[in-house]
Amino acid sequence: MESFEDLGLKPDLVEALAAEGIEAPTAIQQDSIPVLRKGHSAAVRAGPGAGVLLAYGAPLLDRLPAEAGQPGGLVITPTRPAAIEAARFLGRLALATGHRVAALGGDWALPELADILFTTSDDLSSAVESGEVSVSGVSILVLDGAGMTLDGEGTKKVDEIVSLLRGEELQGIVLGDPLTKEARSFVERHFARSVFVPSDAAAGDGEESPVQRGALKVLTVEGRGTTQALVSAVSDVLDEGARHVICFFRNEDRAADAADHLLVHGYASGVVGDVNVPVWLSVSPPEARRLLEESIADPEDVSVVSADVPPDTDTLDRRHAIAPRRGVVIAHAREVPHLRRAAAEAGYRLQEVPARPVSALDDAEAFRSSLEEVLDEEDLAAYVALLEPLLERWSGIELAAAMTAILRRKGAVASPTAVVARAAHPGRPQADSRPPSWSKLFLTVGERDGARAGDILGAITGETDVQGTQVGRIEIRDTYTRVEVESVVADRVIQALNGITIRGRSVRADFDRNDPRGGGGRQGGGRGGPHRGR
Repeated sequence: MESFEDLGLKPDLVEALAAEGIEAPTAIQQDSIPVLRKGHSAAVRAGPGAGVLLAYGAPLLDRLPAEAGQPGGLVITPTRPAAIEAARFLGRLALATGHRVAALGGDWALPELADILFTTSDDLSSAVESGEVSVSGVSILVLDGAGMTLDGEGTKKVDEIVSLLRGEELQGIVLGDPLTKEARSFVERHFARSVFVPSDAAAGDGEESPVQRGALKVLTVEGRGTTQALVSAVSDVLDEGARHVICFFRNEDRAADAADHLLVHGYASGVVGDVNVPVWLSVSPPEARRLLEESIADPEDVSVVSADVPPDTDTLDRRHAIAPRRGVVIAHAREVPHLRRAAAEAGYRLQEVPARPVSALDDAEAFRSSLEEVLDEEDLAAYVALLEPLLERWSGIELAAAMTAILRRKGAVASPTAVVARAAHPGRPQADSRPPSWSKLFLTVGERDGARAGDILGAITGETDVQGTQVGRIEIRDTYTRVEVESVVADRVIQALNGITIRGRSVRADFDRNDPRGGGGRQGGGRGGPHRGR
């Protein structure tokens, strides 16, 4: 089934999904929606990254009556921020269907009157005890993230909630990846006739592929750092020798936004096969494969970046089987369990590394994104009351600056001085941040040995504690390589590289004869960018 209309959803809901840029259901949505629309209870083996919210959210909007005056659908999540985020997204779709969606602990008017209520087990228990919320009308119970929700004392709390609901008339939907022993036991106690989705979930956690197709590098991000992580990924794979990068997205809107952000950072993008630009954008692996085969580009020079987690095993394999070079997947930490399963089933192993900011300005952007996330999702009333007396003397922005300074003392955020100066005068050396001195080293490995910039950079950062930002221009010639490093780490790099093997060749490292030891390094400007290839 290639559309939500094929799944039998109401036309207004299908149109609302299309307005959000969601036109094709993921595998778990294709499997779950028909089952849940019929009123069956289900144990769904899926987690963040697979499209779980719509897998149960669309049937809720499709089955429940609108404006009933009390909750008919109850969604229990592991945390309050998760409940708030999910309610906001489903609430946008509910505008088209006439349903009211809310979350306990957020800024919703009269959540007790919502048709679909998102909450944690703790918040719901308190609201029921106080009489704020009635659950007498609940006909569908969703347990999202069952592994966390049913951990420890959570099972007892959820059992108590179920005892207040409509017994045999209750439709139960339990989601988790994996479906833990506690989750399976919960299903057996309360929803013994549940359907398992996918069907092999009844037997266990699935099997790894007997065919191994290589490795995928995983950049884990937090908050809203996905777009900046994409820039980092594109920069890295080009530095490692790829001529082109295919970036895959779930929809056209995401691709268009990414194109603008990449262009700001100097990376032109276009359709797959356009040899005049380094970055290719796509939402369709089959179309990308066709265009690549029709172009003059060599697949050996192409790397693949999944800008969002592939929602299922088939999509992951279709994306990353296009090119033989090691691919990259950008994932939020909560999506990694789903990605790990999909990769194992497709025959890929994961190499997980945290996404890194590429500059001080990006550090500032990440800090602001973290603040936005807290402002959007956390209940700050107690902190407002704490700070309110200070507002008689200082403005809110001054208080925020003071608290940032406290975090700076504790090492939680970087010094803002260089960031502010760079933002005001981009490209100008700053008086309070002296540029480093650079030394040029000579390595006895070159193009004839198959060496690439990524091999040299990987050897330096892998054999020492030197950071990638301390490596400058890498100039690879036929039989040798010249590489710039900060002078303060030059001796360490030479000692570490002497005798190691790169591309099967034993390496000798020393200072380049044109860059004499002890002061021959040049200052700051004119680097030509960090660790760029020839």
